[in-house]
Amino acid sequence: MMLMKALVVYYSRTGNTRKVAEQIAMTLGSDIVEIIDLKNRKGIFGFLTAGYSAYSRKLTEIKAPDADPSAYDLLVVGTPIWAGNITPAIRTYLTRIASGGAAKTEYAFFYTSSASGEQKKAYSDFCKLVNKEPLAALSVSRKDLETDNFKLKVQDFAKALSTLKAGS
Repeated sequence: MMLMKALVVYYSRTGNTRKVAEQIAMTLGSDIVEIIDLKNRKGIFGFLTAGYSAYSRKLTEIKAPDADPSAYDLLVVGTPIWAGNITPAIRTYLTRIASGGAAKTEYAFFYTSSASGEQKKAYSDFCKLVNKEPLAALSVSRKDLETDNFKLKVQDFAKALSTLKAGS
């Protein structure tokens, strides 16, 4: 489906973002890597500190993935939305990439959230972290995941990426 080499990079605390990331990788025929946050985010205390860390735009310690982002034409980055923000694990990853010289790389952005609709603050933050607009963005709500509607959204997202890249 795509002529460019793509990598799906995601962080998932509960498995929802993983589910979307796997569907995107399968649809695009791309590689996939999970970002591992080394801070314990489990349980109610983990949930609360995670929200606070995201709200405060904090970085965290992550296990660096094996995949070299500069080897890809497209990075499809996925994150849950916590307190209206990108997770600390994805913020850390993007901060390292943006400062690591992946400037030739194009980006797409997807996120999962409990509410439907745009997450303007997270989208704006993403653009600042990578110093460019993503080729496409995908929002997946909890309801989309429960009804499997997210699979149709992923198809449209992949089609938009193919169309945009073919036309550029």
